[in-house]
Amino acid sequence: MNKNKLTFIALNHQTSIWPLCMLAEILMYYFYKLAGINHGGYLIGEWRNRINRWAVDIEKYDVKIAELMLKKAVKNKKWVRQIAKKIPAASRRLTRFTQKIFNSDLAKKTNDELYEFYTEYREEFIDMYLYAWFPNALEGKKNIFTSKLENYLKIKLKKIGQEERAGEYLSILTTPTKLTNREKEEIDFIRILFAVKKAGAEKFFKNKYVNSIENRLPQVWPKINKLIMKHHKKYCWLPFDYDGPAWSKKYFLEKIKKSIQKKTKLKEKLSAIKKEKEQLKKLQKKIARKIGLDKDGEYKFLFALARELLYLKDYRKDALFKSYYHMDKLIREIGRRLSLSVVQVKHILPSEMENVLLKRKFSIREINKRIKYSALLYQPVRAGQFPKQGVKIYTGNQAKSLVKRMVEEKNYDSTIKEIKGHTAYLGKAQGEAKLVFSPSDITKMKKGDILISPSTNPNLLPAMRLAGAIVTDRGGITCHAAITSRELKIPCVIGTEIATKILRDKQMVEVDADHGLVKIIK
Repeated sequence: MNKNKLTFIALNHQTSIWPLCMLAEILMYYFYKLAGINHGGYLIGEWRNRINRWAVDIEKYDVKIAELMLKKAVKNKKWVRQIAKKIPAASRRLTRFTQKIFNSDLAKKTNDELYEFYTEYREEFIDMYLYAWFPNALEGKKNIFTSKLENYLKIKLKKIGQEERAGEYLSILTTPTKLTNREKEEIDFIRILFAVKKAGAEKFFKNKYVNSIENRLPQVWPKINKLIMKHHKKYCWLPFDYDGPAWSKKYFLEKIKKSIQKKTKLKEKLSAIKKEKEQLKKLQKKIARKIGLDKDGEYKFLFALARELLYLKDYRKDALFKSYYHMDKLIREIGRRLSLSVVQVKHILPSEMENVLLKRKFSIREINKRIKYSALLYQPVRAGQFPKQGVKIYTGNQAKSLVKRMVEEKNYDSTIKEIKGHTAYLGKAQGEAKLVFSPSDITKMKKGDILISPSTNPNLLPAMRLAGAIVTDRGGITCHAAITSRELKIPCVIGTEIATKILRDKQMVEVDADHGLVKIIK
């Protein structure tokens, strides 16, 4: 085996082996279709009670790919534009397919038909994520795309004595001017509030009990109920992530109730969303003229690419979440037939599903061992080849032995008082650090706390809304924290690598997102 020890580079909470195992499969065995080579070295995925970590040989797996992809992007603009077009097209195909599954009466389908849905999803998933991983591949763990753009700005700004504004300009110049699905949801939600106000139904939503509102709404205000049901169907999947839950109708009713209580100024809020994009475009043009970016063909293209990829990364994440929401119905039906829970079904490898579903060959004891502690080992192969024995899965002591033998656990200097990262959104804040890894940690958060996380996802949005600032270990300018912090106007520092390793709950910290700094005060 590899003499060099692997390093853990990613941490995910509340995740099962499926569908993450398929993403690893893409990177190790299919990525050559995009890059000419696959991610290299050995790859280990570890699961412990649904907390997942990935270990890689950083140079072989990550840095080499990132450098190659960035070099190709710089040299071949036509190739990059083709990839960018394929991401939304493949995303739409994926969600159209899973919508068909969601709309099906699965209880009437045979096991063979369910298995066909399951395997076809894997094919659609691979086809989509092969291209959708492109923004991640440009960055790598060292965020080389982000660093390239930031270094360019530092050189340009140094000439006019404003080098300290590099983080600020990076944030502005890489922010997409297209509306995200969350912004579209907010606009459509405001329109529902307009309808409630126009109908004179505000008093109805002031009822103390949301259950009562939900039960009486179809009879008392049928048109408004229809609008809310349509809105729920269109956007309920937005926070689903890997395992849900989706937003319920009750969530939107509660949101209407709170908006009425706050006396939200609807026209001003709607106008602000639209004006913000117009002002952003003007500011981007002004900065481009100021530093000469508008006359620099290569970097003008790269900053435009960054904006497009930031938008597309959010777009494909939404497509994945929508597909997971749709597929949840299939996973539950498979579980019902096998007397397994959703989590148990998601600890079955795709290569095993034929024997499990069609031949009933599986061990509940083995599945439960996987949930408790397991490791997947992906072996390196040449482009276009697959390992003869497939992906190897280990459980219990065998898994622990594999991880101990092949992975090096890093020790971090606990005396560090200042952490450096990249600016995602400007601003400064002081407050108590709160480590938030999963939705169960959201209860820690109070208004103004500093949210510290390995990386964020839509399930953590309630905590992000409370945060005075956001700090993450992972991520470049196209990460979820960067996207969401800009939407929420919250100072954000990304890609620190060590924030969750150094900071502790209730420590007082100061975040200077303008300069990408996080300081421990006491």
